[in-house]
Amino acid sequence: MTESGASIFAASERGLATFAKGSPDAAAPLFAEANGTGTVRSAALGESHLYVASASRGLETYSLADPLSPALVDVVTTAGVQSDDGTSDVAVDGDLLLLADGRLRLEVFDLTNPAKPSSLGVIAGGDSVNAIELSNGTAFVCVGNAAMMVIDYSGPSPTKLGEINLNASVSGCIGLKAVGDHLYVAGARALDFDDLGAHIG
Repeated sequence: MTESGASIFAASERGLATFAKGSPDAAAPLFAEANGTGTVRSAALGESHLYVASASRGLETYSLADPLSPALVDVVTTAGVQSDDGTSDVAVDGDLLLLADGRLRLEVFDLTNPAKPSSLGVIAGGDSVNAIELSNGTAFVCVGNAAMMVIDYSGPSPTKLGEINLNASVSGCIGLKAVGDHLYVAGARALDFDDLGAHIG
């Protein structure tokens, strides 16, 4: 779930849904995909567009010219969709977008044209690529439910800096959150934190 102005954008099993802030409990969305488009797992805001990780369609781009009624303007059917697992997370940093592409890879897109993302490169993942956290040009990515990749995306193409196995400390990698100088890692059995400075720069 993410928000912009008076709108809240929610991921759902039928696709993207939009609610007005302050809506009462159980309120119907102001906007929803009419026919359903499969599970939306994550959404991220750009300056004028909303980017959605759709398990069944890949990377979707919506215009927010009317924030209460987003308009679908582009779909990139990614390799993750074709391999059966689908995309699982999306993150935006300025004119760059990073997409966790299911069982296959992390893909980086250029948003110079915000209505039509274009691929800059990919990095192969493990059994699955399922969560992304960004910090100062470095991406931390959960892969294979067991490890975390560290990727430099500040240059012209993404570069893998390393990979850390997290099975011993937190039993895998499910979610990530950077707060200040620390990176918090949620695993299947524990929550841990690490010093960001050990992986950046």
